[in-house]
Amino acid sequence: MKPQEVTDEMLMAYVDGELDAQTGASVAAAIAADPALAERADLFRASAEAAQSAFADVLAAPPPAGLLAAARKDAAPASVIAFPRRSWVRAALPLAACLLLAIGAGGGYLFGRSVEPADPYAALASAIATAPAGTPTSLDGGEMMVLGSYPIEEGLCRSFALEGENPLSGVACDRGAGYAVEMTIAGASGDGFVAASDRISASIDAYLDSVGAGAPLGPDEEAERFGQP
Repeated sequence: MKPQEVTDEMLMAYVDGELDAQTGASVAAAIAADPALAERADLFRASAEAAQSAFADVLAAPPPAGLLAAARKDAAPASVIAFPRRSWVRAALPLAACLLLAIGAGGGYLFGRSVEPADPYAALASAIATAPAGTPTSLDGGEMMVLGSYPIEEGLCRSFALEGENPLSGVACDRGAGYAVEMTIAGASGDGFVAASDRISASIDAYLDSVGAGAPLGPDEEAERFGQP
């Protein structure tokens, strides 16, 4: 196999040990013959290890009985996302299965895959930076609502829901350089903001736990920082 024939998907599968023996050997030979390809493989490996380390506590903890029961139900997909709450659960279900998107401050990699420098969530992050919690804010393609604000060591994280053509929910954090969307979960289109499924709420809670988020700001603190809803 020639180095130029090795795709990013093949490299990630190689790093994760998911290739069959013959293909894996071919990729290994191509990596050995091409320093640039070897560097890409090292980047994918380092990114995967960083992601695994970041969620080690979440994945090692036993899943709560209520979460397991909810996961076994054949429920319809959630509409858009949660009312603010912090159950402090540590979900053991892999967050990747919930379509977790970890953008990572300064990392520039989507679990090993390089992304374009332009931030597709720039407008969303800008709105999150100033929106009062509980108040819908109009954006191109839908409406966004901040659901809660949580102190972290470096600053503040805010959970949010976006309702529209491509609804999602997630977490954006300000670590001293402005808000950036760090985690998203895709959701099903619905009629306005409604309660999220346990799957989505548990994943957001688990992410907030993983970054050391504290208890949510109260109404007075929210009003002082972001204005009245």
